[in-house]
This record gives sequence, C-alpha cells and structure tokens, in this order.
Amino acid sequence: MDALAAELANGMDAETRLARAYHPARGILEVVSELGCDLIALGTHRRIIAARIVLGSVADKVVRASPVPVLVAHAEG
Repeated sequence: MDALAAELANGMDAETRLARAYHPARGILEVVSELGCDLIALGTHRRIIAARIVLGSVADKVVRASPVPVLVAHAEG
C-alpha cells in the first residue's frame, strides 16, 4: 500500500494506514480525524442496488459523513 500511495501521490504527502474497526466507515473517519487528512481515497466494487440497500456500503457511508473530499474509484472487473 505504501508503494502504491507513493506512486499515486505524485510529489504530495500521502500516508497509508491499516485500521481495524467493527464499523469500517466509522473506523476510516476516526483515522481521518486523527491524522487531519485533506482527502480520502477509497476503492469500491460495483454492486447491484438491492444488495447495497440491504448491506449498506462503506464507501457510501464515508462519502455521506466525511468532513473532507472523498475520491471513490470503482474496481475493474
């Protein structure tokens, strides 16, 4: 993850962090607050709408609650 972050950062400061949380979205937002991040970059899988309604989406929850901009990229495949 660190190598990918360095490649994508293109001269900007970037940090990767592995955090474990019962609620992933809440855990991500806690790390954002702790580090004082300016941007969150997330990867997500495309899911059918019905499954997303039932299961929820970490990316969706982060986007809705984030105090900073969120970049969401869909995984290919």
